[in-house]
Amino acid sequence: LRASAAGLALDAHSPLRGRDDDAFLRRVRAAREALCDLAVDPAWVAFGAQPPDEALRRYCLRYGPLHLLEVRRDDELRAAVCSIEAWMARCAQPGATLSPFRFELTIATRRLARSTLWDAWVTFLRRHAHRVDRGGATEFLQCAIAEGDAHPVTLDAERWLARRPYPQPWL
Repeated sequence: LRASAAGLALDAHSPLRGRDDDAFLRRVRAAREALCDLAVDPAWVAFGAQPPDEALRRYCLRYGPLHLLEVRRDDELRAAVCSIEAWMARCAQPGATLSPFRFELTIATRRLARSTLWDAWVTFLRRHAHRVDRGGATEFLQCAIAEGDAHPVTLDAERWLARRPYPQPWL
């Protein structure tokens, strides 16, 4: 699956794709589905996960929500956006920022059936993106805990911390 996703994703941008456009489009769709599978696989996107291909993991963390949005895997997109585990993994990547996700969240918010949980996460991410861009996963965790006692992001962060201690000082 990993080799298929990596090879076909690179092939999608090749100027020498061949003449059979239907076969090419089927291969691109298969690659996108494979990338979506990796983007929701906890072994690949969990905080502290160490899959065999770190570059492909970084790609899945950054572009996984976009692929989920494009192939209309809405339930998995909602779960990926409303998960502190995935955001902590994204924010822990070197040079990671939340700002690029604003565009994807705007598109998803227009298309998905909205819920209180979705609105709480999207509002949180938009409100704190500039701070998290500077401070990474530590700042994300601080913002999540400080959001409010009954806020869904805070409750998720507290559950996450109860399962695993954060590996560095964060308060």
